[in-house]
Amino acid sequence: MFTYHFYQSKAKNATKGLWYPQIHYDRTLSTRELAEHMAIHNSGHSAAAIEGVLLDMISCIKELLADGNKVKIPDLALFQYNIKSRGTMDVKSFTPANSIVGVRLRARGTGASKSSRDSNGSLGVKITEGSFRAAEKYKNKKTHVEELENKKP
Repeated sequence: MFTYHFYQSKAKNATKGLWYPQIHYDRTLSTRELAEHMAIHNSGHSAAAIEGVLLDMISCIKELLADGNKVKIPDLALFQYNIKSRGTMDVKSFTPANSIVGVRLRARGTGASKSSRDSNGSLGVKITEGSFRAAEKYKNKKTHVEELENKKP
């Protein structure tokens, strides 16, 4: 089940002032916590062994990306680096020092984790009232949004 809260758009366009749901996350799990969770699924491996494999995987993915490869983990993500840069008037005036601002790690969903735009929702989740719930600490905001909606002419 997904938990959500609301945010109000501050964009300077037609969406300004509109309210949108946003996935609410309680916390971020560490690699160690992920390994401990995996170990309780009868994997036959200790949390320490799983954590070691995960840490090696992270290191190897970074190495392969730096060597100019993309790395795909099916039904999770395709990892790649993207360049953030300033444009130049022509390619002859380009230098990495004056144009490249930074490099970003990008992860795009693949397989069942890839967003789809069909009427059944995305990520393999059928969108129903039971699939989502308002975050407890944001329920007052939900009520506030509903009040605003009721005041509209």
